[in-house]
Amino acid sequence: MSNISSLEFFYVVFGVSLFMVIIYNLLSEKKAISFLLVYHVYEPNRAKYDFTKTLKHYKLFALTLLVYSTIIIILTYIFGIIVSKVGIWIFFVIVIISSKFLNPVKKAKNEG
Repeated sequence: MSNISSLEFFYVVFGVSLFMVIIYNLLSEKKAISFLLVYHVYEPNRAKYDFTKTLKHYKLFALTLLVYSTIIIILTYIFGIIVSKVGIWIFFVIVIISSKFLNPVKKAKNEG
């Protein structure tokens, strides 16, 4: 069993984020929301959260990963493997920062 290279890692990120972008944009909003993990985790408290806004955050996250992985893959072929090795560290910073926005969005108090 071989270790995955940093470039292969970005191919996986590209594939998964492309799948997420397709699912979130081609399906109806109701079906796309059902693909959100947080939709099922917060099942008892669904009335407290706005999953439409949460879906928008997930769409932006998936698109960000798709664009970032594409840029890293292209730059790796131009400048060498060092780009993807540095890109992994930046990737994890992006994921950590954006994980704050992937939690479900609470409804405003006046929405009920």
